[in-house]
Amino acid sequence: MKIIKLLILLVIFILGIFIYKHIDSKSGVTKENEGSIEKPMISVDLLGTGVAQQTYISYSDNEILIQVKDGDELVAEGELEKGKFREPRELSGVQLSTSDSKEYLHWVQTAGPHQFESFFFTVDNGKIVNLLGADLENELWYAPFWTSRGNDILIKDIDEDGLKEVVEFVDEYPPEAPRLIDDEIKQITKNEFDDDVEDDMWEIVSRENSGKGRGFRAVWNIYSFVDAEKPYFRKLNNEELEDVTRILLITSPAYLGKSTFSMNIEEGLFTPDPETDLSDTISRSQLTDNSIEFNEFVRDFWAGGYYSEPFGKYKPIKK
Repeated sequence: MKIIKLLILLVIFILGIFIYKHIDSKSGVTKENEGSIEKPMISVDLLGTGVAQQTYISYSDNEILIQVKDGDELVAEGELEKGKFREPRELSGVQLSTSDSKEYLHWVQTAGPHQFESFFFTVDNGKIVNLLGADLENELWYAPFWTSRGNDILIKDIDEDGLKEVVEFVDEYPPEAPRLIDDEIKQITKNEFDDDVEDDMWEIVSRENSGKGRGFRAVWNIYSFVDAEKPYFRKLNNEELEDVTRILLITSPAYLGKSTFSMNIEEGLFTPDPETDLSDTISRSQLTDNSIEFNEFVRDFWAGGYYSEPFGKYKPIKK
């Protein structure tokens, strides 16, 4: 019993670090990366020339600067907003159209203990541009893409139309899942966190219950890449979401109702990597309203909710 409580204390300590960073980022103050530091470059063919350009990222007290160089020539640069953007845990180049060699910079940053955010960047007239998701029904731009199950979103041409989809994943959080009931751990949580977050933190800790309450992985949203002059990702409506999810999960025992949840990775029902295994995954339509609401709550707690804004003058070109 003591060992279990020590493990829980370790988890709470780690969560405390993330909470600190979460509150700090909301205030716009960043303790790390003070001063200007040029990070090692990553080579990505952002221009689609067939030859990769070098991408540099530098940090200062007030900004994050991205620069793209083709040899010694500066071909594009852009400043990122501190707080919304943090030092990436991973950078990569990805092709979003199977018929085009052009790559996009995929930026992954940590939002919480097992929550990650993804952005995509390209070059447009000498500027670094962030590709947004477009909700055509509500006329809203959306960013960043999000996952709380696995280390990243899934980037894949699911319907084989030559344009890749971005899949967001969340935990199922079934309402009937076991809750952590332990007055001692609850008091430790209360002592470790500020008054304005302690109740929310305990709600998350008790419902996740060391993973027992997280349930299956669930497809949250799917966005399809639109290869326009100003590229973006189109959010699939509910009918399209279900159709594409069906293709994606056609062999998933969880989706087909042929399995019960288990944290045993050997059973394939708590798989960390959606690129290789989706046997633990269900559709959003299989989530209860309570589970959907709790995922919204978790998203808001760790990352301040969804960043969205009306289309305004810049409207997506529908294809």
